[in-house]
This record gives sequence, structure tokens and C-alpha cells, in this order.
Amino acid sequence: MVRNLSFAVLAVATLTYSSFSANAAGSDTQRAYDAARRCYVANGHVYDSFKQAGDAANTSLFEAKAKKSFDLAYSYGHQLHLSNDEIATDIHQTTDVELRKLLADSAYLTTVAKDCKYWGMM
Repeated sequence: MVRNLSFAVLAVATLTYSSFSANAAGSDTQRAYDAARRCYVANGHVYDSFKQAGDAANTSLFEAKAKKSFDLAYSYGHQLHLSNDEIATDIHQTTDVELRKLLADSAYLTTVAKDCKYWGMM
């Protein structure tokens, strides 16, 4: 009886840890997905600024960073079991919201840029 009880306690502990690990990994992936979408918009905004200024080197640099962020958004989205249509809709909605913020507040761009650098997307 004690052996069965010990086994049951061990089994419950293992399942709880596995569930916790899966949830933690899922939330990390969700944060990365959210960051990738924001970084795509921020890099695109910076790209556009350099393009308008005629700075070809930085235009190319931020075009590549925007593409990387875009591709990562799809990669993380797929890890979250989202369809391409769902990811595209999320990116479109993020663009609508974030671009307004970026245009209105240069301090916000600085904050987003720091976050994107942390994630390796800027």
C-alpha cells in the first residue's frame, strides 16, 4: 500500500512538473511571438525612415531585420499551432496598433528597440 501511494505521489508530481514545463515553454513562445510581431513593425518603421532619408546602407540593414522578425513571427506562430491566416491577421492587427504608437511617441520606439535587441531582432 505504501509503495502504491509513493508511486501515485511521484506520478502526480511528474505530471504537475510536465504541465508546468509545457505551460512555461508555451508562454515563452507566446512572448517571443508577440515580440517578433512588434519588432517587425518597429524595424519596418526604422527602415522607412532611413529610406526616406536616402540612407541605403541602413535601409538594407533594417529591411533584413524586418524580414527576420517577420519570419520569426511565423515560426513562433506555428509553434503555437496557429495557421498562416491567423498569423497574418495577428501581424496586421499588431501593425495597426504599434505603428500608431511608434509614430506618436519616439520614447516608445526606444523601449521597443531595447526589447527587440533583447530578443535578437533589432
